[in-house]
Amino acid sequence: MQYLMAIDAGTGSVRAVIFDTIGNQISVAQKEWIHLEEPGVPNSMGFDTKTNWDLAVWCIQEALKNANLQGSDIVAVSATSMREGIVLYDKEGEAL
Repeated sequence: MQYLMAIDAGTGSVRAVIFDTIGNQISVAQKEWIHLEEPGVPNSMGFDTKTNWDLAVWCIQEALKNANLQGSDIVAVSATSMREGIVLYDKEGEAL
């Protein structure tokens, strides 16, 4: 059987959800995160990229573990995020 994974980096949390190819939800893992205020910019939201990347990785690993799947069982990945920003990472997992 083949599976799909959706990764959603929302305003308050990140989650990884695994579906089968007919749309049934198989597994989900979610972690809340905290946005840090940017120094000198009241009411702003900064991103703790290192911590939040680790939370996203945990969600992916936990969703796979809960579904008793390997990464190779996932045939496609979709990622969504809050519209306010995006963070890109290099192959070492460092924010660009």
